[in-house]
Amino acid sequence: MRKYILLVFFIFHSVFTLQAQSISLKDSLLQLLKRLPNDTNRVKVLNDLGFEYRHTNPDSTYILGQQALELAQKLKYLEGESRAFSTKAAAFKFLGDYAKSLKLYNQAFELNTKLGDIYRKTVILNNKADLFMLQGDWPKALKTMKECFAIYNTLPNPPADSKPVYFSNMGECFLNLNQLDSAKFYFNQALPLAEATKESILTTIYYLLGDMAIAKNNRKQAYTFYKKSISNAITENRFSDLYESSIRMAKLFQKTNTPDSALYFAKQALAFAQKGANLGGIMKSNEYLSELFKGKNDTEALKYYTIAVTAKDSLYSQDKVRQLLSINFEEKEQAQQIEAENILNKNKIRLSILIVLITIMAAIAVILYKNNQQKQKANKVLKDKNNEIEETVAQLKATQVSLTAKNAENELLLKEIHHRVKNNLEVVSSLLTLQSAKINDPEVQDAMLASQNRVQSMGILHQNLYQSEHLGFIEMKNYFRNLSENILDSYNETERIKVDIDMKEVELDVDTAVPVGLIVNELLTNSLKYAFPNGKKGSIKLSLENLDKNNLSLKISDNGIGK
Repeated sequence: MRKYILLVFFIFHSVFTLQAQSISLKDSLLQLLKRLPNDTNRVKVLNDLGFEYRHTNPDSTYILGQQALELAQKLKYLEGESRAFSTKAAAFKFLGDYAKSLKLYNQAFELNTKLGDIYRKTVILNNKADLFMLQGDWPKALKTMKECFAIYNTLPNPPADSKPVYFSNMGECFLNLNQLDSAKFYFNQALPLAEATKESILTTIYYLLGDMAIAKNNRKQAYTFYKKSISNAITENRFSDLYESSIRMAKLFQKTNTPDSALYFAKQALAFAQKGANLGGIMKSNEYLSELFKGKNDTEALKYYTIAVTAKDSLYSQDKVRQLLSINFEEKEQAQQIEAENILNKNKIRLSILIVLITIMAAIAVILYKNNQQKQKANKVLKDKNNEIEETVAQLKATQVSLTAKNAENELLLKEIHHRVKNNLEVVSSLLTLQSAKINDPEVQDAMLASQNRVQSMGILHQNLYQSEHLGFIEMKNYFRNLSENILDSYNETERIKVDIDMKEVELDVDTAVPVGLIVNELLTNSLKYAFPNGKKGSIKLSLENLDKNNLSLKISDNGIGK
């Protein structure tokens, strides 16, 4: 028990630092992309950035991979073209379209055959084997990994970091084919290599060794390997592996009849899946939590089941995501509006159902009253009526539970809408940034930057919306703070100019917050451009207050030359 408590503390203490590290890499690649011309280095960065987005935003991975492909073809840069095919293949892999992913990997493989890059061929074969693993086609996965090893062994100086990965994948294939001796051989080859180099595959090897221990009914050894996997995954900032290790630990404790520990690690698995934006993990974690609560706490079981269904709907709506890849951003916004209208229609239907329920309840009350008047004369009839009433009340309770679940689903859908709108606005902002890099006219560049800030002002608003507990209102003080920091950063004025937000907390609805945000964006931009010339330092004051129900007071002033 003491070891278990220490493991829980280590997870709790370390997990908060993980996400920021991943974000910083994306930010550094985005900043680098702004400065690069249309050359081979830009192709490399586009591919690297697309690869970073594959878990959280695979449609962005596809767009970046397509940009890399078009530029590489224009430059006749075959190596970059091959990488771009692999980037797009990764997007379709995480969208669940394995057929398209396999086709793109085959195109990349053909290009590397022309280039004579034997090592890249092994990398692509390993990725193809991973596709077969995801589909549960273990014989085909094993065949592909053997082909990968055959080519790898012909290399005069093969990269050392690939060998433990390939050994591990071979071991996983044999493990799932129940050939445990062969699996043990390859895991024993992979483990010392990964431990010596501290490669990220070490996390996967640990939890696969735990799986093999479970297959041999050695639960104590399985616990040791799962614990090592969790510790290493935290060090390596790998949310997907943290999910895999935690869900395995939960099931291990369930087998050992330790329900509290099973419940803790199941919730931990869900948290890691959410942090890694792993829809499949979110769905499976909620399904497992629903199973743990079933028969013990049916309300909690229903809650997790409802979330699992919502995650499943999102996971299997990937065809819609792929269709959106071929239309422009205006059409995307229209699609989001249609989806919002559908949600409103669902709410209207729910209200109609509620009215019907109230009518039924009123009818039941009348029946009860009449039956009470006839109680002495028709005792047998009254008994039959009471049985009918009890059955109707049970149905009403079941309907109320269903409505509660529907409300939770609608709230999740609304948050998803705001999240997707924010993502779309980020993509638009990134495209404006990419376009401005090709423009030499200062005035046009200035106009592009202003447009980018306007888009980002609305993106920040939608980000605040889906992070807020009240989806219909924006807390403006925090919104102004995020908006001003973004504008100062875009003009590189964070050190020279300070923005003082002197106001109480004010909440506005979305229809009011959008124009107010755009007005503040324009006024702050105007002050930065004209009020502080020649490197002059200064400050801008900003406040907003409610005068009455229908009137607001917005004040913006600076101590620049126009004072």
